[in-house]
Amino acid sequence: MPDSQVEEVKSKINIVDIIGEHVKLNKSGSNYKGLCPFHQEKSPSFMVSSDLQIYKCFGCGEGGDVFTFLEKYEGMEFPEALKYLADKVGIKLTNQNNFVSSNKDVLYEINNLSAKFYNFLLTSHPVGKVALNYLKEERKINSDSIKTFNIGFAPHKKNYLSDYLIKKKGYKKEDLQKAGVVFISKGGNIYDRFAGRIIFPISDHRGNVIALAGRQIPPADPNTGKYINSPQTEIYNKSSSLYGLNLTKDFIKKENKAIVVEGEIDLISSFQIDIKNIVAIKGSAFTIDQAKFLGRFTKEIVLCLDSDFAGIKASIRGIKILEDEDFEVNVVTLGIYKDPDEAAKANPEFLKEKINKAIPVWDFIIDSVVNEFDKNTASGKAKISKELTPLMANIKNKIVQEHYIHKLARILDSSDEAVTEEVEKVVPESVAPVSESLNQILPKSLTELREENLISLILKVNPEILKNKEILDLVQTPVLKKLIREFTGNPKDLPQELFEKYGELTLKESSDSDSAIKKEINNLYKLLNLDILKKKYKEESDKEKALLYQKQYKDFESGAFERIIH
Repeated sequence: MPDSQVEEVKSKINIVDIIGEHVKLNKSGSNYKGLCPFHQEKSPSFMVSSDLQIYKCFGCGEGGDVFTFLEKYEGMEFPEALKYLADKVGIKLTNQNNFVSSNKDVLYEINNLSAKFYNFLLTSHPVGKVALNYLKEERKINSDSIKTFNIGFAPHKKNYLSDYLIKKKGYKKEDLQKAGVVFISKGGNIYDRFAGRIIFPISDHRGNVIALAGRQIPPADPNTGKYINSPQTEIYNKSSSLYGLNLTKDFIKKENKAIVVEGEIDLISSFQIDIKNIVAIKGSAFTIDQAKFLGRFTKEIVLCLDSDFAGIKASIRGIKILEDEDFEVNVVTLGIYKDPDEAAKANPEFLKEKINKAIPVWDFIIDSVVNEFDKNTASGKAKISKELTPLMANIKNKIVQEHYIHKLARILDSSDEAVTEEVEKVVPESVAPVSESLNQILPKSLTELREENLISLILKVNPEILKNKEILDLVQTPVLKKLIREFTGNPKDLPQELFEKYGELTLKESSDSDSAIKKEINNLYKLLNLDILKKKYKEESDKEKALLYQKQYKDFESGAFERIIH
């Protein structure tokens, strides 16, 4: 793979467009800014330059080019990012097999082919007739949904898929095992993992099939699980996977809200009645990875989970994870319906109304626990307190916590003080530490900050000023001094380290007018000179020289100096 192709891809991609698919960016002078996707912030400090094709966050320090962004944000390896971008602009990479992560590609291909093969058997082959009738007649999943979600069927024969992939497509059985679609016995015999099941392909948010989920057709075999998923593989991590996101992410972004359900059929049934800003977590509790990933698309969650008390208890930890990630969390109560699938089929308008009137998560939790026990007896009150006080101890917002302490006190016919005392007995779960990247950022000295601001502003109004010897003599920070020495006018001529520093300086935001910027340049020039002269007269042992420096200091302080810009 020649470097020229990397540059060709880079030249045809606009970093603003790529990052803009994931982060809402607004124009800011000649650059763009938005909320940083790598750390939580309320005021935007994430800057993107279309001219330099780089990004920089002034909050957490993350920065780089379009490849760096995809590697850090999407978890891609460089070859994968290159192929992704090349496909976007229609460039066919030469010597692709030597450059692109071939192992991952093979796993993607196998899972994708498996999904297509099983979909064909379900929709176009006699062997899938019983499964197709079950889906359409009993589960009320229509043909459009079967096509949209690429649902399939794996026949009971033990190696229907493996024969197809090995004998007709030429894949090795070891690669099929790595992809998770088969398992191999100790004796070397190969068996299709999902034989006899309806197949729900699991895709990443970019649409790559990364795994399969299989569900038994009734009557279920009691000797095997009702549901099975692909095992953990190089491309599939269950704890970070969100079913359906590849199809629903744009609806989630548009509504700025995600409806969260537990399983594939819950999602598909809801999707069929036009609830499309939806995702399935394949279980009742969020993981940290799922929460962080969904946070790229929205910060408002509506949980629409199974309505049994056991499911509610299982989802509590996931709710805490969501709150720790600063999500606004509301919950749907399904009334007489056991799950979203049943509600969607029986009464679509009811489900939509309930979603629109979802209640705050802590109201839901308190009401659910209180309904499980007898609040009129001492033992019932003790059980309610035992369930709820550990949860309430972990409410981060003290005003919100006080609100729910008051609510629980009224329910239990107790005092706020008594409930507060029980809550305070609980040691809240420790909050995860700030990321290493944030902890490793060391504060800069005032002088270095002034030097950076000076150069940043000069680059905005007239980079030629950097060639003045006064600027080079004034700046003390080594990397800035080196940048001034090597800057020729074209930033792309700079070595990588200096180009990154140049990019950081040009991305520093300034909303002032040119005249205000020029005034600030002169002010910084004055302050930096004062810093140097003050240090000189304080450290100089020769009295006459010290007095000279002191006079120069006073002259600068009073404004009697040659301004660097007019």
